[in-house]
Amino acid sequence: METRAITNEEVLELTISEHKDFAQQMQVNSEVSLHEAGELLVTIKRLMKETESWFKPMVDAAFAAHRTICARKNQYIKPLQEAEEDLKRKIGTFQMELDRIRYEEERKAREKADKEAEAERKKLMAKAEKQEAKGNTEGAQELLQAAADVYVAPAPVAAGIQKPTGIGVRYEFIPEVTNKAQVPDDFKVVDLGALKRVGNATKDNPPTIAGVRWIKRPVVSGRTR
Repeated sequence: METRAITNEEVLELTISEHKDFAQQMQVNSEVSLHEAGELLVTIKRLMKETESWFKPMVDAAFAAHRTICARKNQYIKPLQEAEEDLKRKIGTFQMELDRIRYEEERKAREKADKEAEAERKKLMAKAEKQEAKGNTEGAQELLQAAADVYVAPAPVAAGIQKPTGIGVRYEFIPEVTNKAQVPDDFKVVDLGALKRVGNATKDNPPTIAGVRWIKRPVVSGRTR
């Protein structure tokens, strides 16, 4: 199939539109139509190369300009990014220290409340023993129940310093694998690329692999002459 010479973008657009229509209308259902489709495929591949060549100077110029502008931009952005990371690190370190202090204060408050509750329970249980000794079983049971229900709320801990407006601090957890064999299967990624290479390396007889089903599909290639 002959194609007109690409002299401008209007011709390029018209030629591509024509060949797209040819491909959509073509039916491949006989030896003749198979050869016609093959010829059209080769022509379309050639058109793709010509299109790439047509736009290459513009793409190269745009890429060079983009690279130059980005390099100039990065001269100013990079120092700001470094300053940003430095400040974030300092703020994060300080916030972790504040949280450590707050957690320690909360622990001490809980410990103090637990000791007070335990002391109150012991008092009530001692009273219950005395009532039991006096034969006042009902009173003893009430005191024992009261001892079981004792709860002392921890004293509230001060909220700490107020964060500056526009600054937020949160925590993320970064996993570090210490024993890959013990990691649950749900978190193990299947390497589909490696499986595909194994299947294609064996041509028409891919190996049997547990948990894998091979799907055969045609891959048609076209080479320009």
